[in-house]
Amino acid sequence: MSYASNRYRITLFSIIGIAMICLCALYSQYTTNFDSAGIERAIIAAILGVLGIGSVFVFPHFSNKKATCFWILLLCLGTRIALIPAAPSDDINRYLWEGKLTANGVSPYQGLAADEKYSEYRDDYWSRMNHTDKPTAYPPLAMLIFRGINSYGYSPLSYKIVFLVVDLIVIAMLLALLTHLHRPLHWSLIYGLSPITLLSYSAEGHFDVVMVAAFVAALLAFNKRWFVACGIAAGIAVGVKLMAAVVAPILLWKTGWKGITAGLITLILPLIFYWSDLYSVLNALFVFGSNGAFNGPVHSLLRSLLDSIQSASSVVATLYIICWIAAFWLMLRGRLWSALLLAFGGLLVLSPIIHFWYLTWVLPLIALRPRLSWISLSVTSSLYFLVWKTQSETGVWDMPLWAKWMFWLPFTLFLIAEARRDIPRMLRSAVKRDEDISWSVVIPTYQVELQQLKATLTSIANQSVRPQEVIISNAGDSPELEEYDLNIKVVSSDLGRGQQIKTGVENTNQSWVIIVHSDVELPPETLEKTSLALLKNQQAVAGSVGQRFDHASPGLLLVEAMNELRATAMSTSFGDQSQFFHRKSAIDFGALTEQKLMEDVEMSDRLSAIGETLYIGLEGTVSAQKWQKHSFLKRFLTVIEFVLRYRLSFSEKKRLALCEKFYKRYYS
Repeated sequence: MSYASNRYRITLFSIIGIAMICLCALYSQYTTNFDSAGIERAIIAAILGVLGIGSVFVFPHFSNKKATCFWILLLCLGTRIALIPAAPSDDINRYLWEGKLTANGVSPYQGLAADEKYSEYRDDYWSRMNHTDKPTAYPPLAMLIFRGINSYGYSPLSYKIVFLVVDLIVIAMLLALLTHLHRPLHWSLIYGLSPITLLSYSAEGHFDVVMVAAFVAALLAFNKRWFVACGIAAGIAVGVKLMAAVVAPILLWKTGWKGITAGLITLILPLIFYWSDLYSVLNALFVFGSNGAFNGPVHSLLRSLLDSIQSASSVVATLYIICWIAAFWLMLRGRLWSALLLAFGGLLVLSPIIHFWYLTWVLPLIALRPRLSWISLSVTSSLYFLVWKTQSETGVWDMPLWAKWMFWLPFTLFLIAEARRDIPRMLRSAVKRDEDISWSVVIPTYQVELQQLKATLTSIANQSVRPQEVIISNAGDSPELEEYDLNIKVVSSDLGRGQQIKTGVENTNQSWVIIVHSDVELPPETLEKTSLALLKNQQAVAGSVGQRFDHASPGLLLVEAMNELRATAMSTSFGDQSQFFHRKSAIDFGALTEQKLMEDVEMSDRLSAIGETLYIGLEGTVSAQKWQKHSFLKRFLTVIEFVLRYRLSFSEKKRLALCEKFYKRYYS
């Protein structure tokens, strides 16, 4: 299905892509030395964050999945190649040197890097290595991987090339996962074009990408029900980065003995090479995990209140145990994605030390189900690079206080807003859905243009999965309809879209309802693909299809992008996006409303409080006529004002009063 705005989208997406590649190349020019250019790096990273998010929501429509995947991977490759010349992190020196020890049959666990016993192996990388007074933080499997990469070339470039390839494999696996789950493929760019990912791996060369790749492989294998492969991938994830141990049990619990056994064997096998050093391995990991504090939002706050790093660490450790138990409980209730995000996200938020590349651990989960809180960190995490400015001015490696606040404040505010919606839903018993998915289409009409309604009904008649019934909930004179190969029923309703939708739904008999406005044309595979997505997500009770206008302009493209952002990252959809929901759940839990205006926002909020919501990303074509009748800017600002004032009205009585006021003003 062609969209009028696609030409604008292709142009804008191309500009964003070229700009990001140029910015990545500029970043490389500023970071010929890893400890230089703090302000410049922060500015470039922030711009990359804004452009990366923008690329997701202006992504153009391509003719098929292969073309979509090709352009996603091509842009991700281009940005990463542009970052190869950037100076790597000093962590890469440890990878090189410890890989060298392993290749020479010397255990890096038998002492500190500064110990004289290793003096004969010292080289330039050893001299540039950080924390030589601390034991290694990497498990045995990581050492074997370092040794393998060294065999291709004893230089940072070898690591950066390998990690670039692994990072692209992560994106390819995310595309496979999104395809399997019937979700929009361009969500992979939330991970693929985030500066957090780009700068962590292609620029700085951090080893975490191997753990992330194994974690995503385990997710893919779990969803494909390849439980042995899931266990192997999870075992590799833990074997290269111990932090993955917080999600491995949650992921493997439902794989049965095959997955758990495969995971344990994969984890234990590399230990055989260092069996005599097992105590030293565990002690090194403990020392690393309990030493220091930097940029942990909760830990920093507790440290200032308790005036003690040890006390703050004890409190956050206790809080995380509670958090992990809650995550395991969510997994048992069938909410795997929420459990994984709580386990990994909770570890990050409560950790005493948070470097910006740690955030990559969570980004694959956010690419599968976007959340505004975590997406916002792709912009605010750029403030991390101010540590080099502070260090050059004061000699202390730390972020300015204001930067710490701005790093975490937007995330915290968005997280609180999401928690207000998500926590009651998680505590609620899972909604029991009908086994079979059958569709009723409800079309609210009032003084509708007959030509538009005919186009809408034709698009419904052309669905690859046919609806069992079409209910036209009419508040005016009954429209004269042609003969369609559809079971159409016209019912009378009082005026007001909320009332009309409620009346229409009450006259339906199928398990699922989709609300289609009379000026919307659905793509022919809409009901089929929505049904497949619902089958893959048994927790979902509602969602929206998406929308594109039948005319193109920069202003209309902005509206499309903002609507998609709200529907994907904030679980708030509009009526033009063709909302759908489980009929029995909507009626039983009182999700329907009689409001004349903002009925779509209210219904969306009520439905998201019941269960998960889906954004299908298969956009229907909507008439832009109402945006063209009057000043675009005036209408745009009016809609923004309505939504903000409605959101800030916390009492039902005040919201209803606002709806009456808005209704008269909106349609005047």
